[in-house]
Amino acid sequence: MNKKILSLILSGLITTSFIGCTSKASSNGSNNKIVMDKEQCMNLTLNEPKSLDPAKTGDAYCTQIATEVFEGLTRLEQDENGKDIVKPAGAESWTSNNDKTVWKFKLRDFNWSDGKKVTAKDYEYSIKRNLNPKTASPIAYLLYVIKNAQKFNGGKVSEDKLGVKAIDDKTLEITLSEPCPYF
Repeated sequence: MNKKILSLILSGLITTSFIGCTSKASSNGSNNKIVMDKEQCMNLTLNEPKSLDPAKTGDAYCTQIATEVFEGLTRLEQDENGKDIVKPAGAESWTSNNDKTVWKFKLRDFNWSDGKKVTAKDYEYSIKRNLNPKTASPIAYLLYVIKNAQKFNGGKVSEDKLGVKAIDDKTLEITLSEPCPYF
């Protein structure tokens, strides 16, 4: 299967992993922390996925698999109080302009399964592929906060007008149509 077909989906879109650690109070009022083994195994009960293509994840089963297999730019986790926090994933850091419409993601060093480096071009390709009308992705609407994304998905503007661009191998720039709190 072509690696690019199995490329990553944007931050927070589809790449959320929840890690929870709890402590529970015993009947005598002391706190007993749960200690987990360093190595963990996760078993999931899922139906046969309709597709392993992240652009075609439209149901819970495909989305769960994509979440476990592909690394987005960021990951949503929970802190010890159960509050959601955004953590680095494929991106080691990110910045935005003052009005939060232009975001730059610096990628960490990591590789595909064949040893080739993951680059900003891979993320750019993935986002553009999800929005390409020929792909007919059922989740394209999640990317409509990106400048000209809905117009590109509707075939009204060309790909070069889309607010996604790899600046270099390790820097991805995403321009939004307007500030978006959940981006």
